[in-house]
Amino acid sequence: MAAGPIYVGLGHDRITGLRGVARALPLGVPAFAVAGITLVGVQPSGASLAKELLQRAAAGTGQWWWAIALEAGGMFTAAYVVLVLAHALAPSNGPTALRGPTSRLRNTAALVLALFSLLLGLLPWNPYLPIPNISTSGLFETGMLPKTFVTVLGGIVLAVLLTPSSQQLGSSARWKFATKTLDPFRRVCGASGRLVERGNGILCQWPAASICLLALALLFGTLMLMAL
Repeated sequence: MAAGPIYVGLGHDRITGLRGVARALPLGVPAFAVAGITLVGVQPSGASLAKELLQRAAAGTGQWWWAIALEAGGMFTAAYVVLVLAHALAPSNGPTALRGPTSRLRNTAALVLALFSLLLGLLPWNPYLPIPNISTSGLFETGMLPKTFVTVLGGIVLAVLLTPSSQQLGSSARWKFATKTLDPFRRVCGASGRLVERGNGILCQWPAASICLLALALLFGTLMLMAL
């Protein structure tokens, strides 16, 4: 809901073309930021509660690969949020012209829902779930901050790796040395991103894409049921 008005307003979905959109859409970008933080699994969001449940279930059944998938998903989500916000908050060379109408009601609804999702972990879930209640005082417990820090830090590293090499993110000697060291990894990530983008373009033009995606979702669900 938060990304939709941004796409409608700009008329495209290119992250590199988001400069100045934060001023043009003062409600849409904060809604996207809060929703993104929630999806990353930052405490006390509902996503962090669900992530903790899934990780404990994976550990209890010995299916360690699900824990890796959850951590990787959180890092990729953090990288996506960091990239979008870095470009959206960057100053533009001129005024950002919106090509389509944006609904203030839709942006407000997305922001309110994102805030509710972010605070969902504060509800008293103890009687219903085998997860300790996340209170405000518990946000700074020893086990919570490292998990969030690792996920966010991994997302920032991925964001740097996924940034095109042609974009100058810094001019200091140390930064240039770091980017030069990371250039091989960035080229691999860039090639992988272009491959995924090309595949996405083919699927979007294919009339049966939605049926195939539904079939994949059903297959994934069946595999999960078989693994139980």
